[in-house]
Amino acid sequence: MNRCLKRSLYIFSWPILIASAYYLYSYNVRHQSPSSLRMLRFTQLTGIKQLQAWASQRQDLVVDLLSQRKNDLPLNPDWRVHHISDKYFVEDMPVYVWNDHGLAGQKTIFYLHGGGYIVDATPFHFDFIRDIITRTDARLVFPVFYKTPKYSYQQAFPLVYRLYQEWAAKGPMYLMGDSAGGGFALSLAISLKQAKAELARHIFLISPWLDLSLEDKAYKHFDSLDPLLDLPALQLMGRFWAGKTYSVKDWQISPIYGDLSGLPPIFVSVGTHELLYWDSFRLRQAIQASHGQIETYLGQRMNHIFPILPIYEARPVRQRIVNLMNQESEE
Repeated sequence: MNRCLKRSLYIFSWPILIASAYYLYSYNVRHQSPSSLRMLRFTQLTGIKQLQAWASQRQDLVVDLLSQRKNDLPLNPDWRVHHISDKYFVEDMPVYVWNDHGLAGQKTIFYLHGGGYIVDATPFHFDFIRDIITRTDARLVFPVFYKTPKYSYQQAFPLVYRLYQEWAAKGPMYLMGDSAGGGFALSLAISLKQAKAELARHIFLISPWLDLSLEDKAYKHFDSLDPLLDLPALQLMGRFWAGKTYSVKDWQISPIYGDLSGLPPIFVSVGTHELLYWDSFRLRQAIQASHGQIETYLGQRMNHIFPILPIYEARPVRQRIVNLMNQESEE
């Protein structure tokens, strides 16, 4: 009996020892949570960065494949958001609305998703959305804007601008976006300011892509740290998004080159180990130089759009977003 007990304890102790060692390695060696380290390994194993590099060298094939896509989400995301959406169209642009109480004073999050202007939102986006709207009781408006290479900014922007103004007439607005959507959100904010239209109460940017030229030498350094984004591939996506009408350095395409004065308060989160860190660094400098209000959350050793991912390090960022929205709604 004692021998069987010892053997059982020996067998079952190994998983505990391995888990403990992994936990200690994560925090003491990598200085990341186990969930963050698992996400990093998953990203590396999927070879997403290598796939981007491969695709950027086969432009004709990629353009042919992507141009045949239907402009909509492949699956209804309601089951991830845990709310039933009100789906409608602005011309042929799908729009999803979650948690709409039909009240004029309800705060609205206008969300522009990332994906390099070329791919649709992921399940991670909808898990993030569920968390935010559950804790703020905000409605969330989610346009599936036109994607490149079939379309460019010139076709996508007018519908997004029109949609924003329609919802701004109903109550307080909060503008939010991640990655490419973060850049699109800032470009939209500049356009609204120039038109003297209703501005958002607050702008929330998660790893925003603000300079589509990516010409600064600093990007090469951060490219070597980023396990997800590929520098040449992003430069190609940027040229697609600019199209034939704009330059990648026009502020409509790269809002870091725009007039950033007079904007609402901005909250930006970015990781130190991502290609687009330099964009957020430059944004902070520009906003401070124009005497604007900006708060930056810096994720040490974190990768692209880490607040959206199911990792421990995302929690304080999400909590800060919720706190800012709830505080402003009480004022």
